[in-house]
Amino acid sequence: MTKLVGISSFTSKKGNPCYTITTLADCTERDNEVGRYGQKAETLFVDKVLYEKLKPQDCGKQIIIDYEVTGTYARVIGLSVK
Repeated sequence: MTKLVGISSFTSKKGNPCYTITTLADCTERDNEVGRYGQKAETLFVDKVLYEKLKPQDCGKQIIIDYEVTGTYARVIGLSVK
């Protein structure tokens, strides 16, 4: 289960608006195999449309994230809060 633990908006050094979400998830078996145990936090950049779907009250709730992979780059293309 992945939990939403933070949402943030800020301005980059170049003056561009940026939007992030921070999630917390249990480590997987693959994580354990490389020496990571417990839970892991991850901060992901999202676009403004996805960011605006979220509310501060969503923090602490389960989140499902949809990704699109192009080459070696993955980006968030959708999310839903349970």
